[in-house]
Amino acid sequence: MPTLPSEGVGQRYVKAALHTGFGGVVSRVLTGLAPVVLARYLGPKEYGIYALVLALVGIVAGASHLGQNNALQKFLPEYSVKDSRRGGAILADTLVLVSAVLVVVCAFFFFLSGWIASAIYNEPSLTGVFRFSALLVLFLSLFNLALSVVAGLQDFKSYSKAMVIRSAGFLALAWVGVWLFGLYGALGGQLLACVFGVVFLAGVSIKSVRQRFPGMVRTVFSRDILGELFSFSFPAFLAGILVAPAYWWANTLLARDRGFVQVGLFGVAFALCQLIMVVPNSLSIPAISFMSETYASPESDRFSALVGANLRLVWALTLPISLGCALFAPWIVTLLFGAAYQNAAPLAFVMSLVGLLMAINSVIGYAIAASGRMWYGFGINTFWLVVFLACSFFLVPMWGSLGLAMSFAISYLTFSILVWKCSVWLLGIVYEKLLLLTFLTGTFCALALGVGLIPGRVVRPAAAAGLLLGLAASEWKWVLTSAEKSALAGFLRRGRTMMEACFG
Repeated sequence: MPTLPSEGVGQRYVKAALHTGFGGVVSRVLTGLAPVVLARYLGPKEYGIYALVLALVGIVAGASHLGQNNALQKFLPEYSVKDSRRGGAILADTLVLVSAVLVVVCAFFFFLSGWIASAIYNEPSLTGVFRFSALLVLFLSLFNLALSVVAGLQDFKSYSKAMVIRSAGFLALAWVGVWLFGLYGALGGQLLACVFGVVFLAGVSIKSVRQRFPGMVRTVFSRDILGELFSFSFPAFLAGILVAPAYWWANTLLARDRGFVQVGLFGVAFALCQLIMVVPNSLSIPAISFMSETYASPESDRFSALVGANLRLVWALTLPISLGCALFAPWIVTLLFGAAYQNAAPLAFVMSLVGLLMAINSVIGYAIAASGRMWYGFGINTFWLVVFLACSFFLVPMWGSLGLAMSFAISYLTFSILVWKCSVWLLGIVYEKLLLLTFLTGTFCALALGVGLIPGRVVRPAAAAGLLLGLAASEWKWVLTSAEKSALAGFLRRGRTMMEACFG
């Protein structure tokens, strides 16, 4: 649970984190179950095509918002207090600019679908799939934009409900759609779920905007406002578009070199990696909003305390989840995705540990965004991109899907070292118990590799369970403070009450 030395901001942050935590966990679990359903019905080849299509959709949707989603989460809470009229103008300008860009981008995506299918994938039959995906790009982008508005307004209860609505709709509609119409049904379920989410968010956000910026949401395309938006959004946009294209490029390289079956196997491992990040990402949704508020405080140590405490807690929370998924990867993959994907178990082991690195780095990434130093964020992400592409270029042709998994591991490990150094130097963040967490992580990951070599259907699971219990005991004794232990115990006892408070 996020903590902050200041009671006022701290209490609001914790409350927001609980809303997004419960809602995010529910929604992401539902979303995470969708690949399980789709993989079983589609099979490795068609699921590989589905994963590639979604990767391309993610690139287009991620680029279409022009970095404005993070800008809304930073500027709306800031200017709702400092200058409501300017905040309303920023909101209106952003909505108009992003909507116009979305229409143009989706039109281009639709008309270029034939070229993408033929020239890039050598599969002209995929033209119809990519054309249909243009609609998915539009509504996925609108959904993400509406989520950013609600987050900027700090209405995290509605944020959580929207995530649950979209995820539940996607799971149900994708299940029915893939059963009736195959690949098109899976994509159609994703589309309709986004439409439902956009409709819900439009209703709640209009009400919140009228309360926070009464009569002030009007376009003001002045040089001053556009300059401020550009100075933050452009580097955020550049930083954001680096990751999705790299993932798409690596999957495309894998598909062209080893076939769609290998892409499907890696897609299963990547889906498990995303499930690992459900809890830490859900608790960190309000991070940029509240870190921005704290960074503006004259007491600089409050910002450092917030980032340092949250990094430690996210690390301690994610490590047992990540290690558990790595240890039980063969059983998890077979149970969730079926025997056809059993060869994905080694990939899932590696990507489970990558999930830990992703969760840790996301906390520091939020801190960099909250400080407004987006050009530094872009430079750091560029470093990751170069390392990842270099590793993929050499390892994917050599080892196929395992090479892609190792490319993720190597690039994120080196990225973690750079991010840590930059955050200490750039933001002056003091991390608590960093060496201890690093030692525990290295030790238990090495032990997990040893457990993976133990034969036997009984001895190996027993050894894995014992290792996880040892990790949990170590973290409880040495990582958590007394106050955090009490808070965690109370949190577990009052879980039902908090769930009702979140969704009631």
